[in-house]
Amino acid sequence: MTAELPLLVSLHAQALAAFQYAMDLLSYGELDYWASKDELLLQLGSIGVFKGDCDDFAAYVMHLCREAELPARYVLCRTEDGVQHLVVEVQGWIFDCRRASPVARDLLPYQWISISGFNPGEPWRALS
Repeated sequence: MTAELPLLVSLHAQALAAFQYAMDLLSYGELDYWASKDELLLQLGSIGVFKGDCDDFAAYVMHLCREAELPARYVLCRTEDGVQHLVVEVQGWIFDCRRASPVARDLLPYQWISISGFNPGEPWRALS
């Protein structure tokens, strides 16, 4: 399915509305924790939001994209501040919890490190 920008904007807005940033240590009692889709949906259903960091936002975006049958994958990057960060890419558009809407990949000041496959379990590959 080809991703139309209005759909991407709508999905990004839906993800942002459901997301409340919180460090993993506060949310899960661990320095780094990747919540499952089911954990995020459980939080969303019980308190109206899910709390987490960039990987939790990315996991929820992946859930929304899969429901919409969009070809999405995770991308690990380094931000302009030198911090590792996880985003989701859909046909050149980046879903980022730090942005108000999807942004074209080439417009972000990030260093791209590695990218997942499109399907769960597919290997990640390094980006140059």
